[in-house]
Amino acid sequence: MKIYKNIITALAAVMLLGACSKETPFPDDDENVGKGQLRTSCLVPTIQNPEGALTTRAGLPSTDDFQIEITPEGKRTPVATYKYSDMPEILTLSAGEYEVKAHYGENPIAEWESPYYEGTTKVTIEPDKLTEEAEPIVASLSNIRVTVKFGPNLLGAMSADSKVIVKAGDEGVKTFEAGETRSAYFKYVNESITLTATFEGTVDGDYIVESKVYEDVAPGNHYTITFKMQGIVPDDPGTISPAVKVDATIETVDMNYNADGEGDDTLLTDDSRPTQGNSGSGDEPTPPTPPVEKTAPQITSAQPADKSMVPVNLDEVNVVTDKTYVVLNVSSSADGGITEFKVKIDSAKLTAEELENVGLSQNLDLVNPDDLEEPLTGLGLPVNVGGKKEVSFDITGFMTLLSALGEGDHNFILTVGDANGTTTKTLKLHIN
Repeated sequence: MKIYKNIITALAAVMLLGACSKETPFPDDDENVGKGQLRTSCLVPTIQNPEGALTTRAGLPSTDDFQIEITPEGKRTPVATYKYSDMPEILTLSAGEYEVKAHYGENPIAEWESPYYEGTTKVTIEPDKLTEEAEPIVASLSNIRVTVKFGPNLLGAMSADSKVIVKAGDEGVKTFEAGETRSAYFKYVNESITLTATFEGTVDGDYIVESKVYEDVAPGNHYTITFKMQGIVPDDPGTISPAVKVDATIETVDMNYNADGEGDDTLLTDDSRPTQGNSGSGDEPTPPTPPVEKTAPQITSAQPADKSMVPVNLDEVNVVTDKTYVVLNVSSSADGGITEFKVKIDSAKLTAEELENVGLSQNLDLVNPDDLEEPLTGLGLPVNVGGKKEVSFDITGFMTLLSALGEGDHNFILTVGDANGTTTKTLKLHIN
């Protein structure tokens, strides 16, 4: 699939460049001294991964509806702004470097069915010359899409006024009523933005408020949050009636890459559960107490005692040498410690067959290792970590195996959960 997409992208680039082959004579007058020209057909925007980017009920936006902004390098104010369908065939510009941005939509803080696409390229304008070539503008979905669903058991048991309030960052808020099927789109502010989804409603006579927080939020992703009834759980021993538990899962699909619609089921991070249920006196349900902020498990690079060693960086690809310290620290602040610790090995060379040869698999469970406990221990990996609050994840033992496979990229995707939520981080390694 990846090879197919690369071929399509290359063909699109060739077609775009080929469309810019005609020559237009440059006007010879005083007004255009020191200026050059740009053939605008070289600026046609395309949408990245159209198979997966059908983000509105009407389908993909038209190229003609994109806004094109041409801005001198280092400046903030465009010198030319057009709707693509209204652009002249030739633009005259002062000589210099320009950034060309194509965008569709208004990129709202929070709005229904409002996808925002954006892509950029650069062009160089030379005096008395016609610029006919530019790298293609590939526009990608650049805001955050959220859809809320309710499990069938919950739909049948919850009150008609039940709702889910979704908050993105400090300002973006949208309320999903029980029958809401539209997607909400939120502006991506920065890398620290989080999604909070709060269920509020009466379920089988109990007033429930359940909040979840998802931290690893990225533009171009579609987050489908599904609230479900998890069955009856024991209530406080001092009460008579049991309490209903409502919980949520999230499926994440990268609309710019995942044409097959695959996502990962990841539990959202728990906020506090306020006291639920009626007082028993026939009064209105007790209003929920404000949620208490809790912290999901932390996954960080371990710092080596030997200063000649270099710790790994979780934000970039690490080129492994004999000085690379491939150790991570995992910590939990929740009562009960770690409840989930899974590792997925994503590698073109470290295949399922290669791992099977050393008694391992591509999906490792360090809380319940079962038959893999002995080979995991032999590689220096922690096992049976359930309940622990501090774990050292040291994969130095893998380095010999990776080196024997030759040059390649290897990703170790860690998913760690506790009572406060779930955190996922990817350790990216490259072996020369």
